[in-house]
Amino acid sequence: VGNIPAVTGLAGHTWGSWRGIKTGQKWLRDFFQKNPPSFRTMIYDYNSHLDVRNIEILMDYGRGFLEEIRKVRRTD
Repeated sequence: VGNIPAVTGLAGHTWGSWRGIKTGQKWLRDFFQKNPPSFRTMIYDYNSHLDVRNIEILMDYGRGFLEEIRKVRRTD
């Protein structure tokens, strides 16, 4: 099984970023998973609103993301 993580950009919305404007359908859930059954899609939810511009905060986001990926891999 392969993992396909989806990460919303800064100041984005976890589900809103992956939803069709006209249909409201969530393409990662509603369309993508039906085609490659050997893949698992994951949406990474995090507080993506930055109050200050600081490289350390961005690095913390990255470290948090990698830790969550490690947790998922351990459950396989």
